[in-house]
Amino acid sequence: MKLNFAENIAFYETGDGSNTLINKVTNETYHSKHGAVQESMHVFIKTGLDFVLGNRHRPLKILEVGFGTGLNALLTADYNCVEPFVYHALEPFLVPLDMISNTNYTRYLNQKHLKDYLVAQYKKQTELELNPMTLYLGNCEVKIFNTRLEEFETDLKYDLIYYDAFSRHSQQEMWEGETIEKIVSLLAPGGVFVTYSVTGNLKRAIRDLGLVVERLTGAPGKREMLRAIKPSL
Repeated sequence: MKLNFAENIAFYETGDGSNTLINKVTNETYHSKHGAVQESMHVFIKTGLDFVLGNRHRPLKILEVGFGTGLNALLTADYNCVEPFVYHALEPFLVPLDMISNTNYTRYLNQKHLKDYLVAQYKKQTELELNPMTLYLGNCEVKIFNTRLEEFETDLKYDLIYYDAFSRHSQQEMWEGETIEKIVSLLAPGGVFVTYSVTGNLKRAIRDLGLVVERLTGAPGKREMLRAIKPSL
């Protein structure tokens, strides 16, 4: 497992005080400049996880596209502290340990120890070059696959997908065509797809694949976000 990571990445303090990472060349941030934790809580936890928990009775299977700094995984484990569930994340460009260690997310967690657990396990498994890495955060089993979405193979179907890829400006291919077909194919019947971005092409692509699309109020700084539901059989 190689820590395939550009040297032009630095910390950036967002509007709610939580930090994220920024590419100093492209000016692309890993989370919203208006608030990293604020955005993740609104888009992925409240509009995604909380919605699914209200409509599911089986153990959840979650897929995140873009593990990044681990923020979404930490917030998920912190929010859903009772029910066991599986959490898979794809990250072709693993963030170095020192940056994972120096995020300030502990202050936003009810279960403060989760950040330390993440760092300790991340350190050990990157040193062993394991792929996937398996981390345990409370009742959440997190597997981080150091691979691209188009190369990812699994027999699992997911109840919830956090689509947290970089923006269309930086990664146009992640928001259209075969990539969207691939991500929709990984949803279980009744499964839910959430992302911070709404574009005409994305909406049309997802609707054409048979999903019910909802345009919802976005996190601060974003007018809208997208939630889509795959019809049950």
